[in-house]
Amino acid sequence: MIPLFNSGSFNTVNSDADVGADIEVPGKRKERDLSTAIVANSRRVQESLRVLEELAKVPAKVPKLDSKKFEQARFTLYTIDGI
Repeated sequence: MIPLFNSGSFNTVNSDADVGADIEVPGKRKERDLSTAIVANSRRVQESLRVLEELAKVPAKVPKLDSKKFEQARFTLYTIDGI
């Protein structure tokens, strides 16, 4: 295992004790229309693909990941998003 993951560098989130869990944010709508939800989630997928692409470039990765495929998927999504 990669030493960073064994070092205790990552802390878990205690969502039950999170003081922000029940805060209402003015102007933040609870309900979205379908197109807004699709666009927001498309952006999340784009960022996720970028993360996977970068992780695939790490030399000590297991299993072998192809960073070019993640890059292609990300740019395909950019094209779809622009339609």
